[in-house]
Amino acid sequence: RKNEKHICVFWDPELEGGAWSTRGCITVRSSADQTVCSCYKLGSFAVLTALHDTGVCMLNFCQKGS
Repeated sequence: RKNEKHICVFWDPELEGGAWSTRGCITVRSSADQTVCSCYKLGSFAVLTALHDTGVCMLNFCQKGS
C-alpha cells in the first residue's frame, strides 16, 4: 500500500508497565513482502504497520497529521 509504514519495535517492560518501543531498533529496509529490522536489545520484537497517517508520535517515530 502506498501510505503503509512499517515500524520495528521491541517490548520494553520498563515503560509504564510494559510497552512497544522503537528505541534501539531501526528499520533497515521494508517492502510490501518483508521488513528487515536491526535491534541492539534482546527480547520480544514485532513489526507494527500503520495503514494511514495517524498523527501520533511513538518515542522516536512520528507520523505527521494532515
